Amino acid sequence: MNREITMTVSAPDADGYRAMRIEGDALKPRYRAGEYIVIGPGNPMPGSDVFLTLTDGRTGLMQLVGMGGGEVRLCNVNNPRDVATLRLGEVASIERVAGRYATDPQESSDHAVRGRDG
Repeated sequence: MNREITMTVSAPDADGYRAMRIEGDALKPRYRAGEYIVIGPGNPMPGSDVFLTLTDGRTGLMQLVGMGGGEVRLCNVNNPRDVATLRLGEVASIERVAGRYATDPQESSDHAVRGRDG
């Protein structure tokens, strides 16, 4: 969470899904400016991208490495060797990235275009 990330966030829909628009290049090459990610309910699994909110209000898009022993381990989405360990007391929420929609439909995943699991 050492780079500034700017996102435009929508209100959640009736199922708890919401969209975030990536602004800027801080998450390149995984995510690009103008792309949308879908944040949804459910428990993220290790290896999943997550939207993290800390108790001090900072946010970040990270990859979940694991949880246990009162800690959460996360890594940079573009560098799996850049691992950070946080106490669960520092974390307000961890929400899973349920999908991605690129501004170029050729680059969107089927999962992301549907915006739902399954």
